Amino acid sequence: MAYDHGHVVSIPDPHDTRPSRPAVVISDGDCPDHGEMYTVAALTTSERYGKTRYAVEVGKDEPETGALLARSFVEPWATEQVADGDIRDVHARFGSGVMERVARAYGEMVLRG
Repeated sequence: MAYDHGHVVSIPDPHDTRPSRPAVVISDGDCPDHGEMYTVAALTTSERYGKTRYAVEVGKDEPETGALLARSFVEPWATEQVADGDIRDVHARFGSGVMERVARAYGEMVLRG
């Protein structure tokens, strides 16, 4: 299955503290390995991480399709590439408004220098 920009998916937990963790797909069809590899940003419900300057808060009913289990925060600093076969499920899809907030957080983080 091809995953699209904005899909909220389950990926293996990189810290091995649980079987999987949610992440949002930030890559799209213009990326060279789209369909085989996806760039994702982690989601968390942790208030600690949600209080950071770059965290993007997303309400549980805010996705364009589907829903989150709870209010969550996109963690732009926690970005990784995931193979298509490691993605386990699609839970929701963020619309352009949420993805624009994510893009602004990346811009602020990169340009802060």
